[in-house]
Amino acid sequence: MYEITRNVLAEVKKSIVGKDDVISKVWIALLAEGHEDVPLLSTRNGREIHVDVEEAKERLLRLTHESGVEIFLHTPVVEVLKDGCRVTGVLAGTALGLQELHASVVIDATGDGFAAMRAGAQYHIGREQDGRCQPVTIEFLVDHLDESRALSCFGGSDPVTLPDGKKYSQLCRECCERGELPQNVSIVRLHKTFYPGERNVNATQANGLDILTPKDEVTAELTLRAQIDKIISFLRKYVPGYENCRVKSSAATLGVRETRRIEGLRRIEDIDVKHLLLLSEGNCLRDQVLELCQARRRVPAQYAFESGSLDTLMRIVDNTANMTIIPELALDFIPKEKHSQIKTLAKGATSRKITIAVRRTYVKRSLISALKESIIGASK
Repeated sequence: MYEITRNVLAEVKKSIVGKDDVISKVWIALLAEGHEDVPLLSTRNGREIHVDVEEAKERLLRLTHESGVEIFLHTPVVEVLKDGCRVTGVLAGTALGLQELHASVVIDATGDGFAAMRAGAQYHIGREQDGRCQPVTIEFLVDHLDESRALSCFGGSDPVTLPDGKKYSQLCRECCERGELPQNVSIVRLHKTFYPGERNVNATQANGLDILTPKDEVTAELTLRAQIDKIISFLRKYVPGYENCRVKSSAATLGVRETRRIEGLRRIEDIDVKHLLLLSEGNCLRDQVLELCQARRRVPAQYAFESGSLDTLMRIVDNTANMTIIPELALDFIPKEKHSQIKTLAKGATSRKITIAVRRTYVKRSLISALKESIIGASK
């Protein structure tokens, strides 16, 4: 992890000044006011900006208000308003009772797809085989750390070691197996915050719950808050610099990663592979495409065209009604005026299988482990 000083911050702000988009304005609002020396951290998981969370709340609210948005706080949507098949607004619950809010366009940002569901949109919950959703969590802040010794960890592939040489990730796994950490909590992520001697902890998780039901929501809250105590005991007992740590604050609401997923107009597995141009047999990208489309059992004997050249496939697509799937790196070779023809796949839609093969007599296992962790870290 490397600190990037105020000179780089100045370059960041210079690169976004004048851009008329919301994200740029948010960056400027958070960075420009009195925090010119805030470090920007470059990590293996990307780039992180340290902001004061409480200041950010005020600035984001003010930014929204000054832009002319009419704000309704603490007003949950209880129903949608419709004119035939068209959604014209929502019915919201306020302290004065139910209130109709009308709009030419309604964007569902409820987090649970509630408005879209009430409007009649089709949706799915959980993975197809068993309906299981991703775990629910509560993040929390700890302070009273000895910053000179306190470590940070961004995830299981982060190569953080303890003073005795043991990997921090290994310690977490062992404690989880012994029951000194909650079940399935195989890594306790410790993120630096705006202030020294403080970390944001991302570790708790509750699985197998239908978080849309009030009963399971309460179960999750009780389960996760009980896990916080166990994680604090782990930190005090095993992690240098955390001997006197305490919970400073915890999230007011559950961190819910997944509930309803709205069904789009088209799913990637519904692509008719008869109109899909593929690379020839033996190319790993071909296997990825077939797996992505879930089409292995229904692939026709002959495609419209196969080629060993990705460039050839792109040229054919450019002059026909066919389609192909290309890696992101290939975008550099496509003229900007043709970028409107490109559709980006959802993050996580594709995967690549990487295998490390060595002789049974190979003794340098530490090198293999290091290579494995590097590959996993790069993929994240």
